[in-house]
Amino acid sequence: MKDSRSDEISVWQCVKEGWRTVNWPMIAFVVLFLLVSFGLGFAMRAVLASELAQRIVGKVIGILLFQPLMFGFQFYCLQRYRNRQVDMKVVFHGFGKYKSVIMLALLFSLLFVVASLLNMYVESAYKLPQDRQAPSYVQALAIHIAAMLVGMGIVSYIAMFFFPAPFLILDRGFGVAKALKVSWAMTGRRKAMIARLLFAGCLLFLAGIIMFLVGVIVAMAVSVVASAAMYQKLCELHPDIVK
Repeated sequence: MKDSRSDEISVWQCVKEGWRTVNWPMIAFVVLFLLVSFGLGFAMRAVLASELAQRIVGKVIGILLFQPLMFGFQFYCLQRYRNRQVDMKVVFHGFGKYKSVIMLALLFSLLFVVASLLNMYVESAYKLPQDRQAPSYVQALAIHIAAMLVGMGIVSYIAMFFFPAPFLILDRGFGVAKALKVSWAMTGRRKAMIARLLFAGCLLFLAGIIMFLVGVIVAMAVSVVASAAMYQKLCELHPDIVK
């Protein structure tokens, strides 16, 4: 196995290649994906009175419907990065590996449940005062925001070590256990690279927010293609473990 030094792959080069690879069908998919997501969100608010019910139904729909589509979109971006001529029906490829995709989506969701539980604990321990002008309100709000950022940051960092897993399932036909094991073998010694990849993704979305909605759409597409580029380069570095 080759040496897994963090400087073997340039994250920013992957972002540049992502920018060059993005095409109009990718942008169209992201737009449609966001429209359907927001549309279902508004529909659930209109039909379901309970906020808890809205969250549960939204999470179930996200795992059963949206996650296979997003994994399929990642696979489409990978094929386009490889300069292969594929049409957009490839985004439905995730439903062809539905069991593995759902199991992986559930595992990823469990990680973020941990962050949510941390936020719930902080919210109960440091309740926001009714008076928003009180100094204690600002202090409690700062604690809430800090806990959310720290929790999501740690969970996202851990999840990033397994970002190749969806690609391995759809590209190599691996099962969930093997996809996770190989993902760790590809990324486990590249902590600095994973940190840079997460930081690059945050910068992309921050730039997208600054540029309003259009920027967010482009940032989403570029980040997915950049991760596809990173996966391809990792496969080339470790051909022995992705067979």
